[in-house]
Amino acid sequence: MIKRFTPYVLAVVCLAIVSLAIPGEANAQLRNQTRYTRSTVNGIINRLENSSDRFRRDFDRAMDNSSLNGTNAEDRYNGYVRDFENQLDQLRRSFDRTDSWWTVRNEVEAVIRDANPVNNMMNSLPFRRTLESQWNRMRSDINSLADTYDLPGLNGGGWNGGGGGWGGGGSGQTSTPPSWAQGTFYSSYPAVTMTINRNGQVTSVINGQTFYGRYYRGSIYAGNEVATVTRMGNGIRTYNQTTGQTIDFNRNWGGGGGGGGGNWEGPTSNPPSWAVGTFSSMDGSVRMTINRNGQVTSVVNGQTFYGRYYYGSIYSADSTATVSQRGNGIRTYNRTTGQTIDFRRR
Repeated sequence: MIKRFTPYVLAVVCLAIVSLAIPGEANAQLRNQTRYTRSTVNGIINRLENSSDRFRRDFDRAMDNSSLNGTNAEDRYNGYVRDFENQLDQLRRSFDRTDSWWTVRNEVEAVIRDANPVNNMMNSLPFRRTLESQWNRMRSDINSLADTYDLPGLNGGGWNGGGGGWGGGGSGQTSTPPSWAQGTFYSSYPAVTMTINRNGQVTSVINGQTFYGRYYRGSIYAGNEVATVTRMGNGIRTYNQTTGQTIDFNRNWGGGGGGGGGNWEGPTSNPPSWAVGTFSSMDGSVRMTINRNGQVTSVVNGQTFYGRYYYGSIYSADSTATVSQRGNGIRTYNRTTGQTIDFRRR
């Protein structure tokens, strides 16, 4: 006997089948439509648009007044901010063309994607507190937008998700660090860039990866590890009570080195063994030393320049050069000038 469904039962069965077939994104849409309105989303986008215009102007001014003025690094960082602002403009245009706010989810995802390098830059480089405060407010709005569209947000805003300091999260009680412990500090080996904010939040960048922790009454807490912080000249010293490791940090990359217009700012990585050592160009005009911790020193006609090795390339204030093995020496190709130089090991 064939059992026939009544129209009502058939409708219920079909609805159940459709519900089972809804993907995660659609489920998120149905869930969030009851939590947010188009007006709410429009308000977040408006705030981001207005704040991004001011942030771009202030950031460009900060770069012009920094040691990076006129360098490739300045162009790269300004490019990050410009790309982020352009994506916001695209989001605004797409949002205004539709009545269903959820349909611009891809554009929101693109905004978050282009905000990531800006966020990493703001977390790892020292800026004036007013500019950092601007970005903190913008990051909060970006994360609100991400939550609205059920997307992953940016690390560093609420300190409750994503990554974790030295192996864990940065949530918990904080206290205001003394003035000598506030700011951005650099260690040479291991290569770490660490920022301790006035509110006790701590950001560390190690090999391009960002970690979070918190300062509380003389110590940095991160995951299961605790490191005491003491003053050391114009820098700080951390002692990891868990691992026994001591690291000295300076306010200037490389302990205040820098000359000939170069700089050490930015992440480093450990070079391969064939790239570690001192090398001379074939004509003898350049002597270059690549340290195991990624710091690079070049002497050209008696003048010393500084740079850093990071995943196959040497970065200096003015240029970027790829490094490849050549027999017992190395070859550098300057992507900025197009110049190739062969070096032999000294």
